[in-house]
Amino acid sequence: MGSVVIEYLFVISLQVEEGLESLRLDDSHYEQVMELMEESMNKGLRSKSDISNDLKMYITYVRSLPDGSGLCTSLCRLSPVTLGCAAG
Repeated sequence: MGSVVIEYLFVISLQVEEGLESLRLDDSHYEQVMELMEESMNKGLRSKSDISNDLKMYITYVRSLPDGSGLCTSLCRLSPVTLGCAAG
């Protein structure tokens, strides 16, 4: 009985692997996706008024990293213990 189950699971795993084969990408596919994303991001940063941009982006800067000294948001008021806020 146990060998039948093992054989069945082996057949299922082969079928899963066969089904996933079409989803596997090689390096050239990843490189193509990277190039398209970079092109879209550069286009989005170039001009705010160009309506042909599919990806609108704004240049922003992170002024500082969070250190826990900031004010709690409304989420902390809902559940300060769960979120680990000192305001609760």
